[in-house]
Amino acid sequence: MIIIKIYERRQGNEALVALRYERGAAANPTYAVSFGHRALAAVSRNQINNLGGAQVTGVGHGGIPCNGAALAPYLFRLPTAALSIGIAPAHAANVPAAAHLTIDLFLLQQRILREYPILLYFI
Repeated sequence: MIIIKIYERRQGNEALVALRYERGAAANPTYAVSFGHRALAAVSRNQINNLGGAQVTGVGHGGIPCNGAALAPYLFRLPTAALSIGIAPAHAANVPAAAHLTIDLFLLQQRILREYPILLYFI
């Protein structure tokens, strides 16, 4: 499961975080990356880091700016094996075990800002 959290806009800049949760990893994220125009506030970062799963990386947390497509730290990978849970075994056998669905967080960020600009003022 992927969760995208959008934080309130401050001084014209947005903070976003993507969290990946995987079956069997308890209730802790296995991957967490900040990808907005500003770093997560310390309290938000600490809440995620204290879950006991992945530590936040990305914008403001040891990562390069998320200011272009195809930047390695912002290519959010989801194992395709996780996508085949609940699919009939005959069909699941066609899903390559080592493959990943890759989501470019920069492109997602741009889409959110373009499609829902007013939303960022009410979160």
